[in-house]
Amino acid sequence: MDGQETAWDTDTVPASETHRGEVWEVTITPNDGEEEGASVSAQASIANVAPAVLTLTLAPSEVREASVVQATLSTEDADGDAVTLSYAWKVNGVVVQEGPGDSIDGALFAKGDSLQVTATPNDGFVDGVPMDSEVLTVLNTLPVVESAAIDPAELFEGSTASCVATGWQDDDEDIEGYNTRWLVDGTEASLTSTADGSSFSHLQSVVCELTPFDGEEIGTPVQSDPVTVGNTVPVLTSASLSSTAPAEGETLSVTLGSASDEDGHSVTYSYAWYAGGSVVGTDATLDSASFSKGQSVYVVVTPNDGFGDGLPEPQRCPDPGHHLGLSDHRGSGRGHGQRHLLLDRRRHLAVRDRQHLGRQPEQQGSDCERDRHPQRRRGRRQPPEHEH
Repeated sequence: MDGQETAWDTDTVPASETHRGEVWEVTITPNDGEEEGASVSAQASIANVAPAVLTLTLAPSEVREASVVQATLSTEDADGDAVTLSYAWKVNGVVVQEGPGDSIDGALFAKGDSLQVTATPNDGFVDGVPMDSEVLTVLNTLPVVESAAIDPAELFEGSTASCVATGWQDDDEDIEGYNTRWLVDGTEASLTSTADGSSFSHLQSVVCELTPFDGEEIGTPVQSDPVTVGNTVPVLTSASLSSTAPAEGETLSVTLGSASDEDGHSVTYSYAWYAGGSVVGTDATLDSASFSKGQSVYVVVTPNDGFGDGLPEPQRCPDPGHHLGLSDHRGSGRGHGQRHLLLDRRRHLAVRDRQHLGRQPEQQGSDCERDRHPQRRRGRRQPPEHEH
């Protein structure tokens, strides 16, 4: 080897004993058992062996928009040389990144793209044979939503509830979408985007569930905090006294119109009769011993659904004396729990409505009520003073 005799006297020399650039010479001498013949020699130069890529894999095997794809490989070099690698990353068959980088991220690919890398080894002398990885398809990323909430935050029998999402996230920038599910007392009640009193009732617990959907796949559902359906107070449509000019000895009574309760509760009534500004009776009727000539007499009728009545809200329409005779005027506001009947010396009967605590059914007030009460106050009020 390189002009120096070695100890090898066999017809082969192991590759491990040779190195790139060495010159080996072999001399062969024939012998027939009695004497040797003429020797012949041959030389060989040990050339460089190109490096090779043995294995090449991509991880993760399921690639999405937020993935960082890493190439992992193994190499060999018969000469023991250090092997460096270059990578050509291809998206849909087009090279988008070249060089020593063994990874690529979603800035260069998107959902639906095909992804592949070609790795080429080099031992400092020559390139080895390039190796292609498998082709991966970038998958859809599931959408995410942070939370859900019921709107409005207070529900009543007449409410229409929506389920409001917060914190939509989709790495693929897909259009925001949801599947909605309503649970009432823990049982599925509706799969519509909104829910109303046909799905829930007073005292029931309502939860909405949103499952994010990007048009391809659904994400993890989230549920709102529960909302308990509140009571809606009953409404008494009208009331009228039995007489607008009671005589001595006459017993006054009140005729009630229809009453409604959105929750379907039974409605009862309480009565407060006023004469001269003071309560003089609490029965359904009032005898003449409780009032005298010249006094203003009226009755406050309060409907109750078993869960409470409400607070009064002052109303006066039309003005006393504007119209003589019996009249029955609906007040403004969001429903009216109590109705006043006022009888004065001018034989004028005006109706005042009182508003209850709780949710009031929507009603539209009259023009005169809005004009006379630009600033309306909620809460209790004292019985009206004596009418003159």
